[in-house]
Amino acid sequence: MWENRQVIAMRCMIPHEDYNNETLENDIMLLKLAHRAAINSNVKLIALPQPNYVVKPGTTCSMAGWGMTGLGKKTNVLQEVDLKMGDQKQREEKDDLFNSATMIFTGDEKDHKPPFEGDSGGPLVCNYTAQGIVSYGMNSDLPPTVYMCVLAYIPWIMSNMGKE
Repeated sequence: MWENRQVIAMRCMIPHEDYNNETLENDIMLLKLAHRAAINSNVKLIALPQPNYVVKPGTTCSMAGWGMTGLGKKTNVLQEVDLKMGDQKQREEKDDLFNSATMIFTGDEKDHKPPFEGDSGGPLVCNYTAQGIVSYGMNSDLPPTVYMCVLAYIPWIMSNMGKE
């Protein structure tokens, strides 16, 4: 099971310089690896979103992480779940922290498969494209879950790619 695993040390972390712990604005960080991963049948590159592309509400996306699978239930197996995108304008009306210019969200209160503690920083992938990064849940790890919108941070990502 582990023959395809690649363990790569992290060289450095580049947090967003304007991260706000109270509002959770700019909850994004780049991790620079010590060396490149070997691209193979199990490890592939993922696309960044194209300018002006917005994921429509109801689109099914996939989120992956090593977070808890329940209260006190840790795992060493990568978990993946399909989630539906929500309507950003409606979320902004219900959540004081939510900013539709830099955030997106998935799920609703009837859906019981949100990211959980330990999944922060995990990817939200829609149509083979990185669209979000897990930021926070609403309350008690119930849906909906809010993600930093990758598209909103493309200029920041590009300007920080070469930094160490």
